[in-house]
Amino acid sequence: MLLRKNLTDTMNALRRSRGLSITAFSEEAGISRSSMQSLLKGTGNPRMDTVEQVASRLRLDPAMLLSGALSEQQLNVAVSLLQALDFFSRFSDEEKEKFASLFLEMLSMMKADDQSD
Repeated sequence: MLLRKNLTDTMNALRRSRGLSITAFSEEAGISRSSMQSLLKGTGNPRMDTVEQVASRLRLDPAMLLSGALSEQQLNVAVSLLQALDFFSRFSDEEKEKFASLFLEMLSMMKADDQSD
């Protein structure tokens, strides 16, 4: 029962963090809308190969879906970071260097602001 609750909580957090409808999320995960609804309600009982397929399609470790190791807030932050890294990986080397430079500048500004308080 705990694994099912972890799966339900994680899937709900992922869907909300991505701002997707159940239909869009089920398409992304590669399962039917009715199966996704069952998972999100906690009434589904997916086979392990389904969990592995969903995790693969969502680019996650299957253990992350079942473990319940992260709070909803931590999961939302992790998903956001993974999305940012995916976006960043598409940059050219020149764009990555520019981004890194701007990011360091932003951190310096934040540090300077903290010191002025």
